[in-house]
Amino acid sequence: MNLRKLKRKVITSIFILIIFFPIINGTIHLIKDRENSENRKLADKPVLDFKKLDNFPKKYNSYYKDNFNFRNHLSYLYNLLNYKYQLDKTPIVIGKDKWLFTKKTVLTQYLGKNKFSEKELKIFKKEIQRRERIVDSLGGKYYFVIAPNKASVHREFLPNYVRNINPENNRTDQIVEILSSKPKNNFIDLRSILANKGKKEYLFFKNDNHWNSLGGYYAAEYIINRLINDGINTSQVYPIHEYNFHKTEKFGGNLINNLGLGKEFKEETYEMTPSEKIPEFIDLKNDKKYESPKGFPYPWEYYYRDQSEAKNKIKTLIVRDSFTNNLKPFLSQCFKETTYIWDS
Repeated sequence: MNLRKLKRKVITSIFILIIFFPIINGTIHLIKDRENSENRKLADKPVLDFKKLDNFPKKYNSYYKDNFNFRNHLSYLYNLLNYKYQLDKTPIVIGKDKWLFTKKTVLTQYLGKNKFSEKELKIFKKEIQRRERIVDSLGGKYYFVIAPNKASVHREFLPNYVRNINPENNRTDQIVEILSSKPKNNFIDLRSILANKGKKEYLFFKNDNHWNSLGGYYAAEYIINRLINDGINTSQVYPIHEYNFHKTEKFGGNLINNLGLGKEFKEETYEMTPSEKIPEFIDLKNDKKYESPKGFPYPWEYYYRDQSEAKNKIKTLIVRDSFTNNLKPFLSQCFKETTYIWDS
């Protein structure tokens, strides 16, 4: 056998091995795939039912796209190249100084390109009024809090092609308009206060779409001041100088994690911890008064209940989302008892 023929056979064998190795490896698991970092449930393998074959190809295709061998390795390399060279080919927008934003938020919601329909607005208004009636019937007062997104507070870190566009009327503006038309002025809009504070201080994480401790503090302070101005006898948020600020390095964040790069890249941030002047509140989470609904993705975060040394008898129910994580340490100090339920 001459050298040329041998070379041809070796190249052919390597080519065949490359093609079939992912299939073989999927069976013997010689090389393990990276851990999936996407913030979603991957598609399950569908069960073949000869009586219901219509949807099987579509379901199996979704399953294969989510689970083919080396998928996470390839996704990691693709995202790493995008991040390092800011190619903007992922669901994450990479802005100035590597600040991350969700493409869905930046290119649609922030710029006003996915407005609510009239039907959706009517449904929203009807639901708000339903909740108001329930709270009124119990002798309470209902408030609806509007939190800004990262792009509207730290616009200076958006890519040039977004930063230089003046946002049109967006979904949040539509909601404010609906709430402003109601007889009761019971909504709290945090956008202006945080946008102004954000000109001097970082209020959001660089690698995450949530506000940091300082953003949560200013939001809580504004909310409580509004309640006090409305005649509600709540305690005030403790002054900011009574908190300790610790500079820390933070790996991860939901945006960098979605790229699968959470263990490789970190950011500098500050943590706020209460000084000795601020009494600790009691976390009653383990009383398990409310169980999370079946299928809820974060059952460990569905329900919290706190008691504090606040000198009032106010009990508060906060229907929350993930932004409440950095509100909770400050709000819970202002009420005698605070219950948090995640709106799923």
